[in-house]
Amino acid sequence: MASTRNNQCPLMSGTEEWSKREEFMDEGRRKKKREEVLSNENE
Repeated sequence: MASTRNNQCPLMSGTEEWSKREEFMDEGRRKKKREEVLSNENE
């Protein structure tokens, strides 16, 4: 039982890390989109 919990630990932390990375990428995409919109308004 303890061994399976130990096996799940890195998996869980890895998932958390992955979701953070996804969030970061989404934020970057949103920023890029916002910049595109701003540059379109300036033209």
